[in-house]
Amino acid sequence: MPKGQKPKPTQIKIAEGNRSKVAKDALRPDTPGKGRPRMPMHLSAEERRLWADVVQSLPDSLLTKADEAILERFAVYWSRFREAGRMIAKTGLMVQSPNGPIRNPLLVVQNACAKEMHAAGSEIGLSPVARARMVGQGAEEDDPMELLLGGEEDGAWSTIGSRH
Repeated sequence: MPKGQKPKPTQIKIAEGNRSKVAKDALRPDTPGKGRPRMPMHLSAEERRLWADVVQSLPDSLLTKADEAILERFAVYWSRFREAGRMIAKTGLMVQSPNGPIRNPLLVVQNACAKEMHAAGSEIGLSPVARARMVGQGAEEDDPMELLLGGEEDGAWSTIGSRH
């Protein structure tokens, strides 16, 4: 298995902006997936709600029918993560055992769910890093330096101190 960073879908590369100065023409199109992901009918009400939240939060046409299993895995583990959290809130971080207080075993369950969520989410761009990279998609219109400097086309600081 090759080492290094996993390749990103072309759609995400375009959304992130051209930080590596690669021409859009040089980007190879991704192998297109077919169809749209369908929500599995056997999911619980909470899992279905979480599944729908994920699908709605991603760019249109990023997910296909081929992503159904990853979405299902993410939603199931997200629901389990939340359930473990609710149970931990009721029972506490420490629980009583025959040998005295011990760390709540639900913390292990919650941690395992978090790892599964991270792994599944990374496959479809749900990590905080992926979201931060996608912020660049509107950078040309909302460049902070351009807004700070008054939006002059020539980039000059000529408007500072001048009266209009």
